[in-house]
This record gives sequence, structure tokens and C-alpha cells, in this order.
Amino acid sequence: MHPISVARTVLEEAPHVLLVGEGAEHFARTMGCEEGDLSTDETREVYAAFVADAFEHKGIDESQSWVVEYASSQNLRDWYTRLSDDLHGTVNVLALDKSGDIASAVSTSGTALKFPGRLGDSPIVGAGNYCDNRYGAAGCTGRGELAIRNATARIIIHSLELGLNITDAATRAMRDIHELDTFGGMNCLIMDARGNTVSATTNADRDSVHWYMNTEMQAPQKRIGLNVPNATRC
Repeated sequence: MHPISVARTVLEEAPHVLLVGEGAEHFARTMGCEEGDLSTDETREVYAAFVADAFEHKGIDESQSWVVEYASSQNLRDWYTRLSDDLHGTVNVLALDKSGDIASAVSTSGTALKFPGRLGDSPIVGAGNYCDNRYGAAGCTGRGELAIRNATARIIIHSLELGLNITDAATRAMRDIHELDTFGGMNCLIMDARGNTVSATTNADRDSVHWYMNTEMQAPQKRIGLNVPNATRC
């Protein structure tokens, strides 16, 4: 099924903000949303290799009892860092129109080989994205559990509300991620109510990059953001 169609339908037809799992599937079918298989030859190959590597003697069944065995036998920190960039990732889009209305949109592939039922930060308003016409918008990409624990997107907008500029708000949010002292990284994209933008990352090995475009530009502009190191490990 198409997640965007489901989300729009839920917002328009139901009193809830978020539906997940079997309940979301049942609702989508009831509302006539199209079903589809999102797997590809590459993802099926990766999944087969994962099963062969992690469960040589058993395999995966629908009881999900394998989750306990997997969690007990694997070093999740090392496993997560082995995932290449093309096995996870998120697209953040922040927009401001001529009326001053602000929107934030997030599309994510999700973390590959996650536990059944795992929900990342992208669909959670306040964690993976948040916007407020008075102050601005924010989106996140990285290990979603970190943004969920810190309510990162909402914290960024609250920082703008308190009077911080976008650079200071981004720096504060990324430092808060470091304070969790766990594996994985986080990135954020911020736009204030005047259209100023900045991005930031906790990843010390790469630049934070985002693209900016307004109605007067013929092509998007590449902008280099902030790298916020872990002060306790420098």
C-alpha cells in the first residue's frame, strides 16, 4: 500500500493521528487504498543473506520467538553500523509559501532488517518532523529511536520559540543526541519562519548537506551545514 495515501486518508476520515500494524492495513483496505509489494530483487537478496547469517540452524517463523534469540545473539551496535547508506535513509522536505504557511514532510525507507512492528521517528510528529507557522519547521534523519527518545523535531522548534537562532537550535539538538550515549547517529534540517535554513549532523565522518531553492532560483543550491562532535569523546 502507499503510506502517503494511508496517512492522508487517516487524517481526513478518522479521529486518529497514527495507525500502525494490522489495524492500519485493515483501515487502508476499508478505505480502498491500493496494496502493493515494495520488495525488490536486491532487498530480497539482502534479506535471504540476513536469515542465513543470523539463523543458520532455525530460520524465521511467524511466532516471532526468533526475535529474542536474535537480540540475545547479536551485537546490535555493530550490526547497525554495518548497514550501508543504501539500506536506510530518509528524505526531509520543509516548505514555506507566500502566505507564511509552513509544512514539513518526511519519507523514509526505514531501517533494513528491523524487528516486526518497529516504528521509526518519521511518522511520529514531534520526533521525526514538526512545524509551526510562528517559528519554523524541522525534520530528522538517522537512527529513528534517538529522535523518538528526545522528541528532537519538537525540541528544535521549541528552541526557536525560546529565541535561539537556527544554528544554535541545531547544535543544541545534536548535543542532546550525544548525551544519550548510545549507538547510531542523527541529522536534522531546520527552516525558520523567515525561510532561513541549516542542517546538522552528529556524524564526525561526513558533512551535513541540504539543498535550498526559492521561486526566484533556476536550480537548487547546495548548502553545507554543521558537524556537531561529541564533546565528551573529543
